Amino acid sequence: MKKYILAAAAALLALASCSREQIAVDNGSREVRFTSNIENTFTVKGLDPIAEGKTVRILAGAPISANTDAEVVSGGKLTPATPLKWKENQTEATTFVGLYPSNGETGTTITGYNLVGEASAQDFDYQNNFLVALAKDVDPGTTVNLEFKHPFVKMVMNIDNQLTGTPEVTGVTVSEVVLSANLILDAGTIVPATDKGDVKATKNATSGKFEVIIMPQDGAKPVLKVAVGTVTYTFKINTATSFVAGKTYTANLTLKDTTPVDGDPVSFGFTVTDWEAEATPLATTDVTEQWSVVGDVVGGWGNDLVMTEGTTPGVLEAVITYKENDEFKLRKAAGWELSAGLKAGVSYVGDSNWDGYLDATDNNIKLQAAGVYTITFNPTNWVFTATKTGD
Repeated sequence: MKKYILAAAAALLALASCSREQIAVDNGSREVRFTSNIENTFTVKGLDPIAEGKTVRILAGAPISANTDAEVVSGGKLTPATPLKWKENQTEATTFVGLYPSNGETGTTITGYNLVGEASAQDFDYQNNFLVALAKDVDPGTTVNLEFKHPFVKMVMNIDNQLTGTPEVTGVTVSEVVLSANLILDAGTIVPATDKGDVKATKNATSGKFEVIIMPQDGAKPVLKVAVGTVTYTFKINTATSFVAGKTYTANLTLKDTTPVDGDPVSFGFTVTDWEAEATPLATTDVTEQWSVVGDVVGGWGNDLVMTEGTTPGVLEAVITYKENDEFKLRKAAGWELSAGLKAGVSYVGDSNWDGYLDATDNNIKLQAAGVYTITFNPTNWVFTATKTGD
């Protein structure tokens, strides 16, 4: 809980100001505390997940201006190797950035980040797992929640090979796309380069599809070249496309004996899905005798996100991403002997009949709108809150 200590004159000056109110804060131990939703959100299928024991990089902006590696521990918490601390009497909000995998970055701008190496080859596994988190303007003394997301774009080529004898597709190259950019991490933006290049797709050993990672970009007209031995089939998109970060663009390509060889390109289009649509929940953690969140917001009714004590002694909290029409409950010891939901007559948290308390009921919990929420629960009196912190 923040404790505000102000001289009377300073208080009058702050109230007279039209800008952000500047309040001196007693932050207790002064250490910045971190949580994350990565452990209970998703893992990239078939590749290296972010899980307990993995390391992420945390960069803190001014006035803290420091950085450290942090280990992912159970319950979605992050434990910094070197604790980051709020500045003495800090009043300014601070922006925090998280990166995975950790390469020891020290700045919030990565200039000329390139998705390919020599001979247009791509370290696909690395780029496919590259995640960025941003927590902007966090007030001193507040727990920092880092929500990790994919900042790039995935392209998938699904090839229906109907050629006589079904000869093997030996490679796919994507051309006319931007592959480098400046990553402005503390603003959550990517500034793509103007130069376009080629990148060789990686074949997914499980699905047989070819995949590449490219930069978000507007007005792109990618050209796909499918090699079958010494023969090349060319496919060109039928309209310029804007590639949005965190999305997967799938092209379904058909090879027939009548498909032109080294001739006019064949037109195609993309279907678009969220990158996380391929996700599978991570294994649940041990929640013996602990209260946890279960339901749609943690990937299903068999998963448990353990609630941990927050800034107020005895009050548990967790950070969830709530989608429209999601339902969830709180339960103890990962079982149904004791669970908490909305009281009878309450449709969602905050409706006209909501009094702030949960009940031992069969009813699930619903929120009024989609977004990122910090939820709290007092197991002594069953007071529940849901505070929206992001979209």
